[in-house]
Amino acid sequence: MAKLSEDKPLLVVQLSDCHLGAGDGSRLLGMDTDLSLNAVIAQLRAERPHIDLLVCSGDLAADGEPSAYQRFWPMVASLADRVICLPGNHDDPTAMRQVIGEASMPFATNLGDWQILLFDSSVPGEVGGTLNETQLQAFASQRDASRPGLIFMHHHLLPLGCQWLDAQRVSNAERFFDLLEGAGGVEAIVSGHVHQEWRSSHRGQCLLTTPSTCIQFAPKSEGFAVDDLNPGYRWLELYPDGHLETGVSRV
Repeated sequence: MAKLSEDKPLLVVQLSDCHLGAGDGSRLLGMDTDLSLNAVIAQLRAERPHIDLLVCSGDLAADGEPSAYQRFWPMVASLADRVICLPGNHDDPTAMRQVIGEASMPFATNLGDWQILLFDSSVPGEVGGTLNETQLQAFASQRDASRPGLIFMHHHLLPLGCQWLDAQRVSNAERFFDLLEGAGGVEAIVSGHVHQEWRSSHRGQCLLTTPSTCIQFAPKSEGFAVDDLNPGYRWLELYPDGHLETGVSRV
């Protein structure tokens, strides 16, 4: 990779919660999820012609069907210099690996001066999330505190005010925050799952969530409720001095 200028950022883009079905044109609550993902991709290509890293953060398939990943991967593989993925509660991690390859589902990778870490918060047979002890120990041993860090996972860590969704958040979040205290400069933890944009902080950590590429969930709802906002993606610009800028773009 060419040496970056002092002020030129690296661009990371996050796509999440695509929910592709077994066949082209499958629908989720009436929305054609292939069509909506293609609309987001078209906007992404127009707005961000060069992407250094694309992170696809779970629920890529509606029910873990291999055919969903077989359609998904060609749609995204050429969007960035590198594309990496992590599973969500609707995914089948084994089927994902068989289609996209082990190298595209790393735990940790470097991007310029930054370290990017991907946690699999999915639990087989469960809707909610947990970070297993193997990953927590790997984080403690592999986190490079000399680099600014950016963490992705599928499930959210903190309650965001949706009662039905908050029951599904990472069950051992405080254990994770304990580990973060000695982990150096982690600049943000970015999640999917909640199909909405949200930002908060906890114990000095910036927490972000990202819209789905299909339907959106209504904020502050007690029970399941759908919002009328359009699909979108999150962009993050990572600067060599260790700070980042981020935002969401919707179709």
